[in-house]
Amino acid sequence: MKKIFLLLTALVSFATVSNAQIVRSKSSKTVTTTVEKEPTETIKYMRLGLNLMKIGGDGVSDATKNYMKSNLGYQIIWGFEKPLGPLFWGMEYGLSSRGYKLEFGNEDEKLFVHSGIFSPFNLGYKYGITDELAVEGHVGAYISGDYFGKYKETDEDGESYEASIYDFDDW
Repeated sequence: MKKIFLLLTALVSFATVSNAQIVRSKSSKTVTTTVEKEPTETIKYMRLGLNLMKIGGDGVSDATKNYMKSNLGYQIIWGFEKPLGPLFWGMEYGLSSRGYKLEFGNEDEKLFVHSGIFSPFNLGYKYGITDELAVEGHVGAYISGDYFGKYKETDEDGESYEASIYDFDDW
């Protein structure tokens, strides 16, 4: 009896699972056109350049400006740009230098500082001159901090004084 009941149960479960049905329907041919979206082009880049460093502003006297010389520095930036119509938005981070150089005859004063830069949001416009060359302007907020630097001062007797930026209390 158990065997017959088990066989009937298996037969009923198999028949309900494999139940085929005939469906009658009238279908018509539908033509759909799909417009392919062009993927937005994200441009990743690295910029490496030289900068000429000087000091300026209200705290620099006119007499000091006469002794100011350009100091050569560097800037290396990694970032990306994503188009927004004719504009773009992007993000940058990198390393840079800043400082100044003053020469008063035999006296010298020089500051060279290495810093890190992070710009979480830039908005800009790029004007293409050729396919390979473009002029770009952008604005955005950034954070910059110094991580290493050296101050060097030489007096007229030839004695020099060197200090790290961390030796100054107000740095």
